[in-house]
Amino acid sequence: MSTTDTNIYCNSVQPDDIDLTGLSTIPALYRKVISAVGLNIKKEGYGIDVLAGRNQTWVLVRCGIEILRRPKLYSDLYISVWKGKDDAVCHGRNIEIYDGSSDELIGSGVTDWCILNKESHRPVVSHLDSSLESRLVDCKQPRRITPFEGGKAMCGQVGYSECDFNGHLNNCRYVDWFFNLLPEKVTSLTSCLRLDINFKREVLRGADVIASVREADNGQIDFCLRHSCGIACLASLSRVGCI
Repeated sequence: MSTTDTNIYCNSVQPDDIDLTGLSTIPALYRKVISAVGLNIKKEGYGIDVLAGRNQTWVLVRCGIEILRRPKLYSDLYISVWKGKDDAVCHGRNIEIYDGSSDELIGSGVTDWCILNKESHRPVVSHLDSSLESRLVDCKQPRRITPFEGGKAMCGQVGYSECDFNGHLNNCRYVDWFFNLLPEKVTSLTSCLRLDINFKREVLRGADVIASVREADNGQIDFCLRHSCGIACLASLSRVGCI
């Protein structure tokens, strides 16, 4: 892989990214993917600073990410970003993750974003003038996740450090909440895993939330985060090829 490609973003696995296995956690890899997409959108001229001048902002709607192998400590990572599905409301960015030591593809994903009006909180129909190549990725589209009741749960309150530039619970924090509820037998897995996330509504600082997980018969684990207005996020973790 050529690191001179302007749509490839370099990163590395740091000590605060790994768990007891010595490998990067899925939440850490997810954060690096979201960061790479943000840098790419900024390079295209539609960064959050530009949209703020129009009283608009970016929000992540859904994503599906497959991690084929978790990289080890101090591995160099290259994240390639290009255009996905674009219907003027949702703007897709597809990604691939490569281990720099071997140029091995270790992950891929599909992310769908939309632009919101900050006052109405409604999507803005927009046609982005982008020079990005548009091509498919070897990763299924984010799937829709069914709500559920019951399961293992924990309660909490959204704090300052968990919120993003919109004042909402940061989309990366949902993944943290999900993985905090998983047993070690799951978080220590080194097999191929897929993470799907559907974001439903914003959660503001100070909100009381309930996060819950439930394991299905096929081994898939579903996640739900609720607050007083209803379901904020649904997610699932499954073995690649098992959905």
